[in-house]
Amino acid sequence: MNSKLLVVSLKSAVGRREQLKRTFPAMFPLFEIVEAVDGSKISSVDYFRAITPYFQSSRDVMSPGEVGCSLSHMRCYEEAVKANQPVLVLEDDVTGTDQALREAAQLVSELAPNELLFLGGQNGLSSVRHIRGRPCRVAAPAAGRVYRIHPITYRYLWRTCCYGVGPELAKHLLESQQGMLRRADEWHALLKHSNALVSYVDLIDHPPEETGSTLLSDRNSLRRRISLPALLGRQLGTRAAEMTHAMRARVLGLKKIARPSSDTVVS
Repeated sequence: MNSKLLVVSLKSAVGRREQLKRTFPAMFPLFEIVEAVDGSKISSVDYFRAITPYFQSSRDVMSPGEVGCSLSHMRCYEEAVKANQPVLVLEDDVTGTDQALREAAQLVSELAPNELLFLGGQNGLSSVRHIRGRPCRVAAPAAGRVYRIHPITYRYLWRTCCYGVGPELAKHLLESQQGMLRRADEWHALLKHSNALVSYVDLIDHPPEETGSTLLSDRNSLRRRISLPALLGRQLGTRAAEMTHAMRARVLGLKKIARPSSDTVVS
C-alpha cells in the first residue's frame, strides 16, 4: 500500500477514535492521526480574517466549525504534497469494514497524481441522485464499479469524510484554499481551473446526520437566519438547475452511480 491513511480527528475526540478502533480493528494500526483544527477555539480576529474574502466574493458566511474543517483538510493536502504520493483521508465518524477499507487503500495507492477518488460518504444526501458518471474500471468485490465522474456533476458532490487524493491535485487544492478559504466540501469550486480526474466508489459510509455532527449544527444555525423569501428563491433556482443537469446527463449518456437512502437529508 503506497499511500498514507490519514484520519482527521480533534485532540479531544478520544471516544470517536476508540469507535474507529472497534470498527476497523485490522486497519487501525495503519492510521495516522491528523489533529483537526477546533473552530470553536479560533480567535475572533483569525476567524474574521479567514472568512472575509469568501464573504466578499459570495455574500455567504462560513461558520467557525466550517473554517476549522477547511484548515484541517489543508493539513491533509500538505501531507500528500510533502510525501509526493496519494493519501487516503477519513474523518473520525465514518463507518465501514476492514475489507472495504483495504480495498479503498489499494485503489488510492493506484491514483493518478491529479486524481480525486470519493470513497462513498454520500449516503443520506438528496444530491446523491444527481451524481453521474461512467464506469471506468472494476474494483475488488466490496467496491463494485469505480465511476469516472463527469464535471457537470461536481456541484452535487459533498462531504469530506472519505476520499483519496493524488499529490498534484492536493497541491492545487492547497493553493486554492490558501488563496481564498472556502468550505472544504465545495468541491465544484475547489476543482475549478484544475485538470482533475474525479472518480467515485461506494465503500465507506457517513453516519446519519442526526447523530451529533458539530458541523451540521453550525450549518443549520446559519440556515435558520436566512429569510423565507431568500430560501424559497434559492430552492427554486436549485430545482431549475437540477432539471437542466438531468437533461444534459441524458444527452451525454451518463449513469447514476447511487440512490438516496431512507435517511435522506437536504445537502
